[in-house]
Amino acid sequence: MDQVILSTQGRARRIRALLVASLALLVMAGCSSVTGSGGSAAASAGPVGLWVPYSGATASSLPALGVAPVALASASNVSCPFNTYYRGAQSPWSCMTIQKDNGGRGHSVWVRQGRAGSSGFGYLHAYVDHNLDLGAIEATVLNSSHGIRQPNGRYLYGEQFRARGRPVEYVEVYEERGPGSGSPDRNEMGVVTAYCRNSSYVTENRCPDWVNDTL
Repeated sequence: MDQVILSTQGRARRIRALLVASLALLVMAGCSSVTGSGGSAAASAGPVGLWVPYSGATASSLPALGVAPVALASASNVSCPFNTYYRGAQSPWSCMTIQKDNGGRGHSVWVRQGRAGSSGFGYLHAYVDHNLDLGAIEATVLNSSHGIRQPNGRYLYGEQFRARGRPVEYVEVYEERGPGSGSPDRNEMGVVTAYCRNSSYVTENRCPDWVNDTL
């Protein structure tokens, strides 16, 4: 029964995420026609390989990252606190989901609705600007044992896709654990941005569709 409830809640979150993103895309395009949620009619086939988190539970033979492949855990989300859904000018601060790291047993990472564009953040920035959907963000956090603290104080959650023993794609999610400037609540800002890098570790403007299909 619990698995059925989690599955239903997960579908509801993704439907809401797609509706929010579709509305944002329509507004940005001046209400012009938008086809598909990911910008293509058919899912693109990606390489055959394995996603490996930057921060894994055990040591491994991957000296560059010091992580090992881990089994995908079942989704474990925390409900957004009461009254953290906002309207109007404050709508970007609406909580969409809270995903725990470390297989659903660790730190809670907030994902807010956010906004797209140069001053973007949150889900809409990741999806509209970088083509990384909510499910991929949740999976990256869930599969990581912990966030990796960065020099600017934010935390990095990442995975690399390895094919034939080599990394061919990277996904990185950056989290701000302090409150956001202008936020109507004092909870963490959460995901600031999320994007992909290619095999040369160069940032890509948009993630390949197969990333969302496989994470």
